[in-house]
Amino acid sequence: MTLRRSVPLLAVVLSCGLLAAPVVRADGDQSALAETLFREGKRLMDLKNYNEACPKFADSYKTEAATGTLLALALCHEAQGKTASAWAEYNDAAARARNEGSKDREQAARDRAAALESKLSKLTLRIASETASLQGLTVKRDGAVQPSAAWGVPVPVDPGDHTIDVSAPARLAFHTVIQVGPGGDRKEVTVPALLAAPADQPPVASTQPTTQPQPPIRPEPGPAPVEGSQTSTLRTAGWVVGGLGVVGLGLGTVFAVQAMGKNSDSKSDCSGDACGPQGFSDRTDAVSAGNRATVGFLIGGALVAGGVTMILLGGSSSDPKSARLRAAPAVGTGSVGFMLGGTL
Repeated sequence: MTLRRSVPLLAVVLSCGLLAAPVVRADGDQSALAETLFREGKRLMDLKNYNEACPKFADSYKTEAATGTLLALALCHEAQGKTASAWAEYNDAAARARNEGSKDREQAARDRAAALESKLSKLTLRIASETASLQGLTVKRDGAVQPSAAWGVPVPVDPGDHTIDVSAPARLAFHTVIQVGPGGDRKEVTVPALLAAPADQPPVASTQPTTQPQPPIRPEPGPAPVEGSQTSTLRTAGWVVGGLGVVGLGLGTVFAVQAMGKNSDSKSDCSGDACGPQGFSDRTDAVSAGNRATVGFLIGGALVAGGVTMILLGGSSSDPKSARLRAAPAVGTGSVGFMLGGTL
């Protein structure tokens, strides 16, 4: 924007300063400070030093909320190219001027806001349904929380870089930076399903008032020793457990292939983090399939390892009576399982 095109509004605002605004001044010192900041902003704006002028107007308005100051701030932001900020401030100033009965200011502000409508750049945040339903979800743009009503809606933003941060309890946070251009640019950011965060490792609380090292926690004794022909039963159970593990690994492989395929399909409708409807759907399916594959590999691997161990322990002794095995529960931080021990 050039200031020459805003001569009517400049005449209404900058020529009269704060003194033209019909406001109640409760603190003379604060009024003097606001007036001084306003005049300094006007001087800097006359020199086209907008980067320093705009903060002066903003501080003046914070010190004393005057309609003339708000209009000057909108003019300054428009000159900076911050179209969304200027548009919002023009609309606020028009409403204030109407309440004050200042028709000239109201009309000037509405005219400038209307002139910016076609130049507004907009950013749309799309949140995956799995993420949107999470308890404690926080969505921020440039550090400011975005309410759920704003998700999926093209919102006017100033041209430039914008940071998107999404977080939820027990989930890995999502962060990205997107650049929005001037002149009515349109950009979208798609937030995928948030992955589960690794389990925390809380310290074990001690109830003994001593600084000496605590003895390790031993598992409680389990059933009586497994002897004789019972080793064959253990071996049979090992084959069953191992077979289930192989099935789990197979399912994990199937889901992994599906995840890679969906991720590859999404590239035809995505550019970086910005995706169309089909790309968004493919990426969401890829994440879900990847999670299933991970579960399949973890469970399958654990079952195979357990089955092999049971087979070896159940058939490693030629004298059944010499095999003395103990089975006991094993409880650790973040895991639950069993222990086999004894002599073969």
